[in-house]
Amino acid sequence: MRVAKKLKSNLLTANAWHSRSDAVSSIAVLIGIIGARQGYPWMDTVAAMFVALIIAKIGWELCSDSLTELVDTAVSKERRKQFESCIMSVDGIRGITELRSRSSGGKIILEVRLLVNSYISVSEGHQLGELVNKALINQFADISEVLIHVDPVRHEEFETSHLEAELPERPQVIAALKKCWHELIDDESIAGIDLHYLAGVIEVDLVLDIDDLSATTAKKLETAIAKEQHIVKLRIFNKLHESVERNA
Repeated sequence: MRVAKKLKSNLLTANAWHSRSDAVSSIAVLIGIIGARQGYPWMDTVAAMFVALIIAKIGWELCSDSLTELVDTAVSKERRKQFESCIMSVDGIRGITELRSRSSGGKIILEVRLLVNSYISVSEGHQLGELVNKALINQFADISEVLIHVDPVRHEEFETSHLEAELPERPQVIAALKKCWHELIDDESIAGIDLHYLAGVIEVDLVLDIDDLSATTAKKLETAIAKEQHIVKLRIFNKLHESVERNA
């Protein structure tokens, strides 16, 4: 039974109870037989009822645990708080919008939606998710799997992402931007364009490779996209230097 509790295995628990119930039942039957031979026939009935109660108790406990897993019963509030505390201890995590849990084979599977800074890169957001995954599994031995979804922090105020679904896709946005800018800069001057889809609007980071970028040109670039209703902000950066990639 000690091993079964340590591993949280219902199969081992059932096997342990099987051995215990055999021993207890044998003792109860023996007492009933002795009592009946001594002139107390009712003891045989009492022994039978005692054995039946033991079997019913064991069956109820095992069935209850199994049903808990089958209906995906969530962990207790205390454990949930422990999980949330572990997640929020990871630097860079701004919040938790959803935390679901279910049991499978004595282990816990978590599904978590995290909030991170809206302007970090996809790879950094993924790295934060990996750090949360590692922290949870290292701290809690009964967690077998963590499914993580990362959201930008500004989505916290919205229950659904239907607004984002109505926004134009990247190819359409890039084409519209270049059309607006074609008289001001050429495509070769554009080193990169990053789009931030935030709460039903788009913010644009434009990286240029121009030697003499002026404030006047930057203002004209901003004015040129004023008719694009989905775009609410433009940030312009000038590429000064890019280091050569070094071997790890």
